Amino acid sequence: MKSNRVTKDEFNILTWNIGYAGLGKEMDFFYEGGKMVRPSSDLNRRYLFDLLHELKGADTADFIFLQEVDKDSKRTWYQDEVRSVQERLSDYYNVFAVNYDVPFVPIPLLEPMGQVKAGQMIMSRIVPDSAWRYALEGSYSWPKRLFLLDRCFILSQFKLPSGKRLSLICLHNSAFSDAAEARLKELNLLKKVMIGCLRKETM
Repeated sequence: MKSNRVTKDEFNILTWNIGYAGLGKEMDFFYEGGKMVRPSSDLNRRYLFDLLHELKGADTADFIFLQEVDKDSKRTWYQDEVRSVQERLSDYYNVFAVNYDVPFVPIPLLEPMGQVKAGQMIMSRIVPDSAWRYALEGSYSWPKRLFLLDRCFILSQFKLPSGKRLSLICLHNSAFSDAAEARLKELNLLKKVMIGCLRKETM
């Protein structure tokens, strides 16, 4: 059940990169050396159905972090996964932050990925006191950066019975082998924000 106030100091958290409900065992993804751009429509619906079933069963989680949730993308047959998650987890408050919004991704050339709109979510049984989207600095040069994610993280904060605040961060780091410099920049900003949250608690 949703709650407008925190009544405890210990929590269960689930974090899950759902791979936009498109990266099941049948997928041979081109970014990972394979040939496929997206699953079939039937596979995509099955992946999403199974994913939502697993989330519904995670009813002991006070907070759920999700990464790579598609909202309007060719790769997932334009399914609104954000709305599907919101409807399935109607007992949770939710915050969604876009980190991939490209009208047309031109690769691979023979079967372009096309439109992508996706992001991250924090689901919580408790209404957040605040929620902020922090943009992460990109490291790719033009024109490559036109077709890639605008990395970000979500900071949600909750007031505890002790008077302190619980700060939760949902982050999706850069992943591939050529992204070491980007990951370092991302972690430096993450550290800065975390230290800022800690200092506010000790003032």
